[in-house]
This record gives sequence, C-alpha cells and structure tokens, in this order.
Amino acid sequence: MMKKMLLMLLVVFATQFACAQQAQKVFDAFRSEKKAEYTSVPGVLMSLAGSKVKDNNVAAVLKEVKSARVLRLGNCKKRTRKKFAEQVAALSKEGYEEYARTKQGDSDVLVMIKKDDELIHEIITCVYSDNNCVGVLVKGDINPEDLGAIVDMMGD
Repeated sequence: MMKKMLLMLLVVFATQFACAQQAQKVFDAFRSEKKAEYTSVPGVLMSLAGSKVKDNNVAAVLKEVKSARVLRLGNCKKRTRKKFAEQVAALSKEGYEEYARTKQGDSDVLVMIKKDDELIHEIITCVYSDNNCVGVLVKGDINPEDLGAIVDMMGD
C-alpha cells in the first residue's frame, strides 16, 4: 500500500514538472530556427528595473519576475511563425489558460497564463501576423492583482 502511494505521488509530481516546462519547450524548439532572435533577461535585471519604476503595480510585477524571454520570428518563414503561434495556443491543453485574446491592426495577440490558487507562475504572450511573430515568456511568482492593475491601467 505504501509503495502504491509513493508511486502515485511520484507520478503526480513528474506530471506537474513536465507540464510546467511546456512553454519553455515551445520557446526552445523555435529559438534555433534560422533567422530567429532570442533574448533572455534574468530576474535580477527585472528586479533592478522594478526598483526604478515609479508605478507601484509595475514595480511589484517586475520584482516578482524570475526571468523573461523574448523570441522574435519576424525574419523566419511564414510557416514557422504560424506553427509557433499554433503551439502557443495549444498550451491550453497543457494547463495554461487564456488570459486575453485580441486583434491589434493586422496582428492577433494571445496571452496565456499558468497559475495556482494564489499566484501566476508563467505568462506567455504571442503577437502574430502574416509578416511578424513575437513571443514573450515571463516566469515568476506574480500576484494576479498587480497584473490586473497594469492591464486596467493600459486600458485607460
């Protein structure tokens, strides 16, 4: 009985760990594409930026970020850009939930989040059009209220 419980716990933790890596796997798969541009910003720099920002909500979010990654696929083939956008959207099957979806000009914008009951742990944003594609992956322990205040501020 104890072995079964231990095995079940191991399977649950392994599954959660594998799901938590899904967005990063999408980025890793596409960052090596020909003409892709990839930038990673460590949490220390995000926290430093947070200490310089005057808006309290923006500062709080920046201090809660552990890392930010930006993937630009604008110079890649159209099918590469489309495939990336499709894989980001497919993260909804991996425990991510859609936070926002909108259209800005000719671009589709999709924001997906991975969270628990209290905090957002990952935010992945994909801006896709026929001519461009940019993905942003933010990891951290972000308070949803801080993020909501920033979204409200942007909407004004």
